[in-house]
Amino acid sequence: MNEKQQGSKKRFVTMIVDAGEQDAPYMSTVWHGDEVVGETTSGDWGYRVNASIALGMVRPELAEPGTELEIDIFGHRCKAVVQPDQPLWDPQNERLRA
Repeated sequence: MNEKQQGSKKRFVTMIVDAGEQDAPYMSTVWHGDEVVGETTSGDWGYRVNASIALGMVRPELAEPGTELEIDIFGHRCKAVVQPDQPLWDPQNERLRA
């Protein structure tokens, strides 16, 4: 009830990451400038979108699509961009179904 009255302290987001050799592991820190603003819940390569994808929780004001963040992946900060709240591949369901 308290969260409903005061609002959520974190929002769930999907991010495309310039990850390099490794995808974001569970509980990687998410940074905005010099401040930790969240953590990842998972990360892996998205074969359909040909990009590294990370899911995570961040502060509500940073959950807007296009927001640039960084994810610490094994000691290296990698650029991450928040995506719209929709499927990354074929969001309008325009491809033929098999």
